[in-house]
Amino acid sequence: MSLEIQLDARWPVAGWRHTRLLVAVSGGADSVALLHALLRLSRTATSLSAANPDGEILVDVAHFNHGWRGVSSDQDEAFVVQLCKRLGVRLFVGRDNSHTQQLPVKTEEHARESRYAFLSETAYGCGARYVVTGHTANDRVETILHNLFRGTGLAGVAGPTVTRQLDRDLVLVRPLIGCWREQVIAYLTQLQEPFRDDASNEDVSYRRNFLRHTVLPILRQEYGEQLDKRLWSFSELAEEAVAALRDSAAEYLRIVEALRRDVGLVGDRGSAWLPSLNQLNFPWVVVREGLRQVWLAQTWKLQGMSREHWDALRTLMTVDTKSQQNASVNLPEGLIARREGDWIRID
Repeated sequence: MSLEIQLDARWPVAGWRHTRLLVAVSGGADSVALLHALLRLSRTATSLSAANPDGEILVDVAHFNHGWRGVSSDQDEAFVVQLCKRLGVRLFVGRDNSHTQQLPVKTEEHARESRYAFLSETAYGCGARYVVTGHTANDRVETILHNLFRGTGLAGVAGPTVTRQLDRDLVLVRPLIGCWREQVIAYLTQLQEPFRDDASNEDVSYRRNFLRHTVLPILRQEYGEQLDKRLWSFSELAEEAVAALRDSAAEYLRIVEALRRDVGLVGDRGSAWLPSLNQLNFPWVVVREGLRQVWLAQTWKLQGMSREHWDALRTLMTVDTKSQQNASVNLPEGLIARREGDWIRID
């Protein structure tokens, strides 16, 4: 079937059929189709392989009940429970009880953080290497607009990608990211498999729903039905550019590390040493991406770094002058970047 062919093309079954997966299943069409496709591909590959003679299918399911919709949320959970029983797969269920405790208000960010925390904990508990979600091409288009409207760099319009590191030993995989929602529905119709409709997906008070039901229809009417595919193509081009930029940044950081060792500068957890821009022949866009990687490695939060902060850091790292000596820049979360000779220390 075409959905399975596309999934296998983006995330070949040969690379994961002997590795445990944890599939996030909400009960909606995308995640239900994902589960069926993974199981069908895995069983076909296993039956053709002598490497797994007992025929074990290494696919588990996780369902997170946010509890926001009361009875409807519980019905989603019950649907997934029955689905997993019928398919013969192990199910792990998590629940968010914060809505009963006067804790965080209902926000998309809180929901996402709670869900991924549960998925990570469950994956480690069941021995899964991959956490697999049902994000589709439609989700990618909506993400592009969402990120553009709130302000983003190039990386914000390049994703979400097929894979990304979720935690130290976990990889998040979105194998349906190249499939459109109408393909998902056609696939489930062909299999005669039911799914749940989440009524909250119609609530335009949520930003993604607002984009999906209000903004995108207007844009399609103005720019034609090919708008989504054009945005998708733009995102693919951005992804290629971001990948090239990250490769250049990795090379920059390798050279920085060698240079730092040569001059005897010792870095540690919570601090970073970087050379002034005149020491190395790299453009600022590459250096800035390298700095982003430093932030991630140090587990410093990137969200607080505004354009003004990056510009101030760039000024601090420019050609050495007397006026720059001992200069410093205050950064978010109490970080300070200080100029020390030809080097900048951040801690």
